[in-house]
Amino acid sequence: MDLYIFSEIDLNLTDLPETQFKVRENILYMSYVLIIAPYVMLVFGVPGNLLSIAVLSRRAMKDNIFSVYLISLCSFNIMTMCFNLPRFIVYGETGKEFSFPNDFVCMLYRWLSKTLIVVTNWHLVVITGARLTFILDRKKKVHYYKHNPRSSIFLICLFAILFELPVVVFWIRFVNIESNETVCYLPGTSLWVYPQVLIQGILPALLLILMNSWIFYIHKHRDTGLISSSHTNKMVRQLAVLAFVSSLQFLVTMIPICIVYPGRKRLFDLTTQLGRSRENLAYSLALMFQHFNYSTNFIVYCFFGKRFRVELCRLLLQLLKPCGAKNFEPKEYLSSTSNSEVSRIRTEMSLTSVAKAMDQDKIDSLINQLTPPTDSACKKSNSSDHKSISSYMAALDSNGRGGK
Repeated sequence: MDLYIFSEIDLNLTDLPETQFKVRENILYMSYVLIIAPYVMLVFGVPGNLLSIAVLSRRAMKDNIFSVYLISLCSFNIMTMCFNLPRFIVYGETGKEFSFPNDFVCMLYRWLSKTLIVVTNWHLVVITGARLTFILDRKKKVHYYKHNPRSSIFLICLFAILFELPVVVFWIRFVNIESNETVCYLPGTSLWVYPQVLIQGILPALLLILMNSWIFYIHKHRDTGLISSSHTNKMVRQLAVLAFVSSLQFLVTMIPICIVYPGRKRLFDLTTQLGRSRENLAYSLALMFQHFNYSTNFIVYCFFGKRFRVELCRLLLQLLKPCGAKNFEPKEYLSSTSNSEVSRIRTEMSLTSVAKAMDQDKIDSLINQLTPPTDSACKKSNSSDHKSISSYMAALDSNGRGGK
């Protein structure tokens, strides 16, 4: 779809009635918003995705089977924004589309642009599908998703490349402007627009809604008997919010482009300059919504995780240490993991014969690592756990000598 020049719209709307002047003013006002939006998305989205990659790449997150998928998602978010948003900035500043020296370069740019969008959107589907299959069959699926994520990512990229190649080869149109420069676009009336909209937006949206609903249903109706009902209810509420937000975000950001892109002739009167300006505004807004997804989806898929937030705090504190920041462990992490880890170790040692072979120094160092350095109450609790484990080991040693 081609974008019209704002200055041309201004010159051709001078003879409109007074009521339509207000419409023109609204269109011009929104055009300035579109100039600012790409800058905001770049300033917020690129650092946010880079920070997410830094946290997911930490050693403590290596055992997370979804970390590779999330790192790939954030990487493609950055590539999509850096590849497409400068085009909107140039258009907003100059009122002209990107121009290229020849048809091949123009076609290559459009091909990569559309391929990145498809790859990024289907990353969300693959991540949600991986979570669903992991929940359904945890023991069998954990090995695949931990050791073969790159093959899944490669298949997504291959599918997007092969799908978008005939689009730019057979349906793209070229317009020669001054200085022998070329502008290319995909007409909204071409046959390939409908499969394009289906693969880019509608099908991923339906799959996300279906899988998120399934995940929520499983957690709500599965009774493991291992955790308290209050904790279960809290987990279900958090999962419901996550499933709802992730589905809603994709719908709000992708559905507008799926409506405006193929339906511009039915939605706008393209025989008048006012209708063309409205169509231009609607299409530009839809593009902004679409790329808003790439600048914010890392919040839903990364920052909603408690473990991710803990590692983020640790990373930020490491960066702030030269500024005088004190060593600190997030309390929400310690209160929920320290005592539970000590209890788990005690249970495992009582159930296995490995306890007799464990060195007392190793037990001391392990308990000290699990003891929070700043929380006195947590220290007291872990100290009692340490004494009980030490006395238990002494009893095991004495029984072992007596048996000999």
